[in-house]
Amino acid sequence: MAAEMDKYGVKAIEAHYPVEVNEENYYLYQRLEKETGIKLKQGCTLLGM
Repeated sequence: MAAEMDKYGVKAIEAHYPVEVNEENYYLYQRLEKETGIKLKQGCTLLGM
């Protein structure tokens, strides 16, 4: 889904650790940047989990 946003001019996305981005899926964000140029601009921690 994020890769499709490239055609709308999206250049960066935000993801929350550990739900949306973590050690197990970080490679997907790296691949997204390599293939589309869309960067993971901020990886926020969800407090209180």
